[in-house]
Amino acid sequence: SKRLSNAYPARPGRHTDTSGNTSVPLLHPEDAMLQPGMGWDTSPIVLVQQKLIFQTVPKVGTTVFKQLFRRMQGLELWNLADNDLPHNPQKNGLKYLYDFDYDQVVSWLQDPAWTKAIFVRDPLERALSAYLDKGQRQQGRYILRHCCGIQLGKSIPPR
Repeated sequence: SKRLSNAYPARPGRHTDTSGNTSVPLLHPEDAMLQPGMGWDTSPIVLVQQKLIFQTVPKVGTTVFKQLFRRMQGLELWNLADNDLPHNPQKNGLKYLYDFDYDQVVSWLQDPAWTKAIFVRDPLERALSAYLDKGQRQQGRYILRHCCGIQLGKSIPPR
């Protein structure tokens, strides 16, 4: 596959590959990040006043980032954290990429005045954290229940 370079778009909304011969779309209107209801962290959050497009990733401080963005937008109960807030896009009051016109989104993605950001975790650190949380802290109950179908209080079948 050819690597893409966004340094010199052939036309607005398109990028050229490294050979400079082929123009490919930056984004398709059908892409999941432009469709509501595809998952709470599928579409980036957009803060228009701050010119920020921020892609959230579960288990990388997403709750705190969404609370911060809710506070920046002046929303009430910005620090509330329950099953829906701050995560549910239908209830959290935040704007997402899919809330905007396709041509506007493409323009923002190409505009150097806009900040595009994502925070990720080291995969090894993430694996260790999951093991310590699900395997050690809960004495393996989570793993037994989800991987082996063993419920607490029931005997473990012999091997």
